[in-house]
Parts: sequence; structure tokens; C-alpha cells
Amino acid sequence: MEQLINKAAQEAKRVMSGVQASQLHDPTPCKDFDVKALANHMAGLAMGAERAGKKLERMAPPDPMPDLVGENPGAAYAPLADAAVAAWSSPEAFEGETQFGPGPMPAQMAGAITLMEIAVHGWDLAAATGQSYSMDSDVATAVQQTIGQLASPESRESGVFGPEIQAGEGASQQDQLLSLSGRDPNWNA
Repeated sequence: MEQLINKAAQEAKRVMSGVQASQLHDPTPCKDFDVKALANHMAGLAMGAERAGKKLERMAPPDPMPDLVGENPGAAYAPLADAAVAAWSSPEAFEGETQFGPGPMPAQMAGAITLMEIAVHGWDLAAATGQSYSMDSDVATAVQQTIGQLASPESRESGVFGPEIQAGEGASQQDQLLSLSGRDPNWNA
């Protein structure tokens, strides 16, 4: 799993580095986030993922959330993503429990959620900024399994996942998992 997190983070960093200052207020597939808010969400997730991988106590997110990416999301995100990858780079990170999201959970699940969030939001950011996005098939398989486990009627109703969209016949694995998450793989601004 640690290699998958690294692969997803490298692609997310590539996309984040391609974000232009003129795009920061553009819409994204995440209806509640513009590009800057999504970049900040991804940066905050990376910080939380690092703490979870190191099994540190969860910190409550500040309210309001500070601007973590400024006018240069790529430069701000890269070290945060690298720290998250480093925290999840050993098998021990996936053992036992850790603090992530709303509270304690199995570390294996926290790692799977980290991978899912990086990969899916990396695609969101790429779609919003007109960039390509390439998800390795092994990353896509793991992310699709995690979405399949977590995308319950309750999580869809609460907005964690959107309503499932039917992927077209012959859809790629990436498009299938995006559809399962409630995203339209053909979304554009």
C-alpha cells in the first residue's frame, strides 16, 4: 500500500504544480470547493495523513481553516505530500489503530482512505484545471475497493460520496471508480 500512496501523491503533486493563479477561483467537481479550496483541502488532508501514518494524536482542524497553499499551490503542497508519503512508507504505519478523520480507526483503513483521497481529489483538481490525470491500475484497483467499502447509502446521503453515476460501456477502471464515487468522469468546468 505504501507504494500506491507514493504513486498517487506523485501524480497529485504534478497536477498541483500545474495549477495557475488565474484558476484558483474556478469550479471543481466538488461542488463545495473552488480550485483554491480543493487545494487547501488536499493540503490539510496531507497534514492529517502524516499524523495518522506516524500514529500521532489527531489535531482538531482550525476554524476557520487557514490558507495553506497561498497563490502557489504546487510549492505549498509538495512538501506536505512528501511528508505524508514518508509517514506511510513503512509496514508499521498500517498496523494497529491511528487517529484519522473523525477519530480512531484501523491504521490499514486510514492508509486506504489516504490513498483514495489523494487519488480522487487529484483527479478533481486535474479536471478543474484542464490537466490530464493518470491513475495507475494498481492504484485504481485499491481506490475502487475502498470506495466500494465506504460508499454506503448513508455516506452518499451525507455528501461524503455523491449518488453513483453509471459508467458507460467500456469505461476505464479510473472512470468506473469515479462513477462509483459519484463523480462524472466527463466533468468539465
